[in-house]
Amino acid sequence: MQGDIIRSSMFYLTCAALITPLVFSVYFYPTHVALQTFLFRGIVDVMLALWLIGMARDRSFVPTFSLPALGVAVFVCAEYAAAAFGTGFSRSFFSDYERHWGLLTISHFAIFFFILASVFRDGVTWRRLFAVSVGAGVLCAAYGLYQFFFTPDIGRIYGTIGNPAFFSSYLVLNGLVAIFLCVTAASRNEKFLWGAAAIFIVGIAMLSGTRAAFLAVLVAAVFVWAGFLWGSAASRRAKLVTAGAGVLAAAAVGALFLFNNAPWITGNETLARLTHISAAQVTGQTRFYAWRATWDGFKEHPVLGVGPEYFDTVFNKHFSSDFYALERSETEFDRAHNVFLEQLATAGVVGAAAYAFLFLAFLAALVHAVRQGTASRFGMAGLLAVAVAYLVQGMFSFDSFTNFLPLFLVFAYAAILTQRPAGEREAGAPSGGAVIGAVCVAAALLVWYGSVQPARADRALSDLNAVRDTQMELDETTAVSAAMAAHSAALAHDRQSASVATPLLERITREAYLYFGRSAPDDFETNLLPYALRQAAENVRAHPEDYFASYDLALAHNIAYLVAGTNDAALAATVARAETLAPGRVELQFASAQRSLLQLRFDDAIAHAQKGIVTTAWFPDFYHILFLAYNFKGDTDRAFAAAENGLAHGMHLADPRELLWMADQYQRRGILDKAEAFRIQAGQ
Repeated sequence: MQGDIIRSSMFYLTCAALITPLVFSVYFYPTHVALQTFLFRGIVDVMLALWLIGMARDRSFVPTFSLPALGVAVFVCAEYAAAAFGTGFSRSFFSDYERHWGLLTISHFAIFFFILASVFRDGVTWRRLFAVSVGAGVLCAAYGLYQFFFTPDIGRIYGTIGNPAFFSSYLVLNGLVAIFLCVTAASRNEKFLWGAAAIFIVGIAMLSGTRAAFLAVLVAAVFVWAGFLWGSAASRRAKLVTAGAGVLAAAAVGALFLFNNAPWITGNETLARLTHISAAQVTGQTRFYAWRATWDGFKEHPVLGVGPEYFDTVFNKHFSSDFYALERSETEFDRAHNVFLEQLATAGVVGAAAYAFLFLAFLAALVHAVRQGTASRFGMAGLLAVAVAYLVQGMFSFDSFTNFLPLFLVFAYAAILTQRPAGEREAGAPSGGAVIGAVCVAAALLVWYGSVQPARADRALSDLNAVRDTQMELDETTAVSAAMAAHSAALAHDRQSASVATPLLERITREAYLYFGRSAPDDFETNLLPYALRQAAENVRAHPEDYFASYDLALAHNIAYLVAGTNDAALAATVARAETLAPGRVELQFASAQRSLLQLRFDDAIAHAQKGIVTTAWFPDFYHILFLAYNFKGDTDRAFAAAENGLAHGMHLADPRELLWMADQYQRRGILDKAEAFRIQAGQ
């Protein structure tokens, strides 16, 4: 009786976990994934407590061996091994507040898997769970459809997920689950229902314009099509019609790519994006740079990698300065945008092999189920399509909460297909109240420290980000106090939030100085600036491998020198040492050039800037340093040459005084049209 109550409770908790992608709030940082992850982890912690109680009172809850279970266990063990021998276990375990991933979330998915695979063993319950997942996908897609028609200003639609790529992947996987429900349904009405749901979900996914999802759908469709021809019980005529329809569909898709420059395609933003897949595009080229850095990093740490969540250290160390010629705004990669290469870099060959084994075990379970007669070929082809779609989109993306959720649901279902029936297992004696109490206390602590406290820290990060977005509209003193209070609150709830909170604080400090200038309020100089500098230094001490933590410290140090004359030699030395973390990057070189300029050491500033330009000609801030330094030295010709060269490489002049100076230089050289253009830019 108690076992039935526990199973019933866990069923509803599982349903709650499956609909977490529908829950979102703008008051969490940085995207909807934060709240969804916290809720999922909290629900799984409660499920874990019930599961442990169930196992203590009834051994029918104890999991048995299955191929997918072995795959999940091997994968998780490999991740922990990579973290234990990697750069730092803490970051590998907790991740950061940008992704909310790490071993903490992966472990919750593993627990979720083992609970589902041991508690729910009948087909009716599993169809209900699949129905809940697909239903959540339908609602998410419906919200995306609303965004498409009524909120065009948001750009590409993202539903309740917060990211177009993750949104489309989540929908595609649920659409394929709907196809599985369709092909295994008993009645024609049910087949129609799930077929319509699949078409709707996948159709909305395509409206997001995500090319990786489009490719995933195409490959998955081939598997479903082949599964129908090979494994369905349909008539020969139906199979011939389906074969012909598949050929026609393939021809239609081929025509889309062949005539992708036709007006009727280029005039449609979604079609144009989906059908223009080229390695020559900026996103494609930047990924190639990331993949090359991944391979170089793997060769340095081939066995266990640098540790989960440390891909950014690999990317920065092997960063190519040619990257700046392609992209300036997004040069920080914390993921490889390829799931297998990510594993190679962060967990080495052990992690990559374990990750591959996870999917191979799933495939073996499906084959075993077909051979044992517990599943149909067509049905298993539908489930296999889910994993195939995940891997295809994963070649251009990375693991995330909303992608793992339907994937691990399908993995858990495959596990029960290879387990022996629950009726063959013995029931155990009930446990005492002390065991139950201990389990409940442990679960409460897991929920508090694994979900509640991080959620509170995340809310404080959201407040800190809101200060940054609105600081120019706030009273000066209010902005300073609000920024410090939000930062302190985030760290008080969870010290792990510092890796995001401190860079945010530094940016607020920098932008406040740019806005206030030398007229900054006393609170800025006496409170915010010293506080930001201390926190930036602490962040570097906590994360010495983080290149951009040192860059944030360097910029804060420069502002402190400019405002208060702060000149800490130890901080300067720390920043200088950090340049070895990323020889191909020039951000720290720029900070050094800026500092030399502020200290009126013009020759040093020029030397730093010229060194940076030798590394890459496409970092225009160096030209601005040269422009100012030569001007201060009175070398007008070189200042003008630096400005012209900078403008040719993306430098933007906004100060009216600089624009008028350029106008005068062009006037003196008889280039009147450019002189007039710069005067117009200056507002004269």
